Amino acid sequence: MKVRLLAPWSIGILFAFLTLPSSFAQTIVNPQIGVSASLLSTDPDSLQSSARFGYQVGLSVRFGESFYIQPGLYWQRSSTELRDEFPSPEELNESIDLDAILASVHIGYYLLNTDPLNLRIQAGLNGTSIINVENTEFDEIVDFNTILLGAPVGVGVDLFGFLSADITYEFGLTSLFDQVFGLDVDVTNNVFRFNVGLLF
Repeated sequence: MKVRLLAPWSIGILFAFLTLPSSFAQTIVNPQIGVSASLLSTDPDSLQSSARFGYQVGLSVRFGESFYIQPGLYWQRSSTELRDEFPSPEELNESIDLDAILASVHIGYYLLNTDPLNLRIQAGLNGTSIINVENTEFDEIVDFNTILLGAPVGVGVDLFGFLSADITYEFGLTSLFDQVFGLDVDVTNNVFRFNVGLLF
């Protein structure tokens, strides 16, 4: 197990929730919970991964009308399986479970803004601060990067003025770790998320 400290910038996102001006024409608070599936994009090609399900829970705040900005802060549990056979006695078949704080900033646009249905598109930047890593077999995998960046895109709907549902896909921009058993690797974490929530 490897424990990481909470990144200062993720605390800054939370602080921004309390300090952003209230002069926006529309402000919506959106607590959410959802499921995710993580799939690692690997280099070299000999590495293979398979997706496993995780979850996230947190809060976002939406500012604006036709266009909006939406910062968010979430607790995230994700899991994936990584496999490889090296030209050595070591064979990698590892389940990797990550606990993390996810800070996000999305920019979106209402394609449809009617009652009872709102349809939105959005994109942005995610920053993930890993705070706990669990490996079932190989404690040698210790070179996890503390901060991961990703580029999410997605769509969302609001129903009846108090329900929300969002589907996003995050393209990993930074490598999850640098080496596995001394082998240089480039492993990015691509994540599919489905969230539901309430609107206040």
